[in-house]
Amino acid sequence: MYFSRKMIRLILILAPASSVVAGLALDFLVSWSIVQQTIGEDEPQPKSEAPAVGKSPGKPGKPSKGRRSGTAGTPAFVRDMTEFYHDNLALRQVCCSPFVFGTCS
Repeated sequence: MYFSRKMIRLILILAPASSVVAGLALDFLVSWSIVQQTIGEDEPQPKSEAPAVGKSPGKPGKPSKGRRSGTAGTPAFVRDMTEFYHDNLALRQVCCSPFVFGTCS
């Protein structure tokens, strides 16, 4: 009985937070699906990485601190999957169709 009461409190406390997180995940999924359906073959695809705004280039001649940019440290599997994702627009459109049509109906 004691454990049951504690779990009910936990569920009541975490329910609003979990519903917000689930709503954000669904929003991202539906937004991504709609973007994939509206991209045409002749249109340029949106870039996944936006340029950083407000960053200073640093002093010339000195390497910048922090993470290095580029794909030198990226594992081969991640590079292959990224290339596969960007090369197959038709596959992305087919995969996201159930989400778009499910939300529109």
